[in-house]
Amino acid sequence: MIKLCYLFSDDMPSNPGLAFIWDEERKRRKLQKDEPQITPNISQGRPEIQETRTDLYYKNKLTEKLKRLVVSSLIFITKFSIFK
Repeated sequence: MIKLCYLFSDDMPSNPGLAFIWDEERKRRKLQKDEPQITPNISQGRPEIQETRTDLYYKNKLTEKLKRLVVSSLIFITKFSIFK
């Protein structure tokens, strides 16, 4: 459930569910007298991997679809623009 204070404030987090989980964890740590400051774990670096033919195929396919979408959107905007 989203906290009501977020509904009426300008600083609503991008993920209210995640913010709620962090708030609950802070409260839990405070009650148990654990370390009060929650520090995020440092994630491990990702190894550099070589793209496969399948990766490249689908990446190119996505790029082409996005290009067509942009072009068709521009055509639509210029065709139906009220600022002609």
